Amino acid sequence: MKSALLAKRYAKAVTDLIHGEKYSQLAKDLRFLQKVFSEQNENIKIINSFIFPHTERELLFKQILSGTSLQKIWHNLFVILSRRHKFILINDILSEMNNIILSSQNKEAIKLTMAKEQPAEVIRKIVDYLEKILEKQVVVDVNIDSSIIGGFIAQSRILTFDGTVAHNLQKFINSIPQGKI
Repeated sequence: MKSALLAKRYAKAVTDLIHGEKYSQLAKDLRFLQKVFSEQNENIKIINSFIFPHTERELLFKQILSGTSLQKIWHNLFVILSRRHKFILINDILSEMNNIILSSQNKEAIKLTMAKEQPAEVIRKIVDYLEKILEKQVVVDVNIDSSIIGGFIAQSRILTFDGTVAHNLQKFINSIPQGKI
């Protein structure tokens, strides 16, 4: 819980530094950095380590940030996090920054987990339904999880909708009065 609050504070501090036209640059940088840190999760642990030399850290920052537009802002954030040994929060901070940007555009990020690939029209119907509930435009990230028997799970920071077969069966079982099975 404390980590989530800290991530939100760092995210808000950075996004408050960005003005209008730079939001698109920030969004682009966020996508790039989220990809970098999701693919190279080991770098987070190395940067956060007490024994990793400061000069090596700076070289790693320079290498990572070469693909970003707002290098000075990112570098300052990385330095602050690494000096306080809070770099382990970087993925949470990036995620919160993404949420802040989406909220400013009246959008919500949804992770849609499905049992198998679905036609675009099925996904569109789910998205339309979620947009109606949330009263926001939905930005969807579709994932396939073969452990789901059927249906889908839609998750955002404010909503979890479980439309899986297993969940619906459990609801049905729970609705039957005790001793009637």
